[in-house]
Amino acid sequence: LSQKTMNPLFYAVLYGVFSVGATIFTKIVVSTFQFKYMTVILLIEKIVAVVVILSTHDRQVARTSLKLASQTKLLSFVSLLNALVSITTLEGLNVPMYNCLKRLTSLVTMFMEYLILHRSSSWEVVLSILLVPAGALLAGANDYNFDWPSYAWALLSCVLNALHLTLAKRAAGALKAPGVA
Repeated sequence: LSQKTMNPLFYAVLYGVFSVGATIFTKIVVSTFQFKYMTVILLIEKIVAVVVILSTHDRQVARTSLKLASQTKLLSFVSLLNALVSITTLEGLNVPMYNCLKRLTSLVTMFMEYLILHRSSSWEVVLSILLVPAGALLAGANDYNFDWPSYAWALLSCVLNALHLTLAKRAAGALKAPGVA
């Protein structure tokens, strides 16, 4: 594989490892130690993210990331709000059930893209996207520790995540537009 192929692949795997690791770490801290200061965990996660971005050997990536963050304030706010809601969700849900409910995000994202970006998907895409949350809901139907507030937080997290993804697509489209620096 070429260097051009390996860099995005490396970053995708790195994102996956950090994402799953942060979820499991947060759940352990909340469940095992009865830690009630979710904003402290979120602050630590954001500080680590900024340090990783700033410590990258590619200084252009760091400058671009910070410039882009300042240009996409609404996107950043929705991302932060989503992180807060996700952390709150983990107080009452186990990690597998949390991941199961997060599978609804693809369906909500498709709906948000239709509303905000005026994009519609083919019926094949709609059908395939409907299968993912249907399977997730079927898998999670036997949750014996049902906690309605946690389910509500998880659904809100799906909506915020979908909004974040949709706003990111809109921002990416705006950055590609002629005359946009």
